[in-house]
Amino acid sequence: MNAPTATLDLSKLQPSGVTERITRQMVTDLRGYWDPGGGLDPAKVTRVDCSLCGAPAPEEILFERERFPYRRCRDCGLVYPSPRPNREQLERQYRTGRFTSVFSQMYLPSAEYRMSTIFRERVCDLIRPRVPAGRLLDVGCGSGHFLKVADSHGYEVYGVEPNPAMVRFANEELGLSRIRSGTLQEASFPKEFFDVVTAWDVLEHVEDPGHLLGEIRRVLKPGGWVFAYTENFDSFNVFVTGLYSEIVAPDVHIRHYSPATFTREFEKAGFAIQSVHTRGLDLAHIRKTFGTYPEVFAGWNLPIPADAEEPFQEFINRADKGDNLRLYARKGL
Repeated sequence: MNAPTATLDLSKLQPSGVTERITRQMVTDLRGYWDPGGGLDPAKVTRVDCSLCGAPAPEEILFERERFPYRRCRDCGLVYPSPRPNREQLERQYRTGRFTSVFSQMYLPSAEYRMSTIFRERVCDLIRPRVPAGRLLDVGCGSGHFLKVADSHGYEVYGVEPNPAMVRFANEELGLSRIRSGTLQEASFPKEFFDVVTAWDVLEHVEDPGHLLGEIRRVLKPGGWVFAYTENFDSFNVFVTGLYSEIVAPDVHIRHYSPATFTREFEKAGFAIQSVHTRGLDLAHIRKTFGTYPEVFAGWNLPIPADAEEPFQEFINRADKGDNLRLYARKGL
């Protein structure tokens, strides 16, 4: 059994200086969408309505991040940027953009630590008690390190990932031969093929999450499990850091869920929800944001005694305010 998420060492997950460099690059990237006459370049963005319930985008703006206006759906509460980058820009980001730097600068250097903590927890504490063996598909599998852990515990592992460099790494460096480049729809897996599908931090990235969940449901066996994580917009972290939170990145995170809206997304797709809860590294992430934006948070601190931090984080989690939102669901028999 792994130590709880609250005891993870953020410095081992995010090597020194990487977050700050990626943040500076994000600001540069977002300003590349600016129109010289003001606002956003219409050739690079598209206005969208609520992807969850279909309601028109409200005129009221919740906040702006580098000229990208964020809106909260009046009908269901989903938060999303509109306008946001168009499909061409989104595809470029995942195949050749800043996301590739995140892979090389953050995920590869921290891979061993993630495998021994986060990924082992997912396999041993989350999946195995519910599905002891079988075929496991990871959607948006990145470089394949989670699948490597699942493979070492006896699962028959498959993955799909849009970034071809990450797929090559998984194939060649980790020896994972069943990783496919592209989207789940493009992979065309057989109907009712998998016992487990995982989607770690995926739904906030895709254009049509309902369509993706429909495909996940198609490839799952009756009674199969889906495990999904996303960032919690209703977290203590976001409450404190607001638009400067690390999750507010309109060229990669094109919607933000709360426990209620994440639940609704899966119920709409026909899944039977088994658990929705939060965990998090809220305090560590808040301090990281304070350090990343010293000009914004000058003089801010979290005066919490060291021996009180874990109980305080656990209180945040139990109140569904942790910054990691987790949902487990099943396909009906």
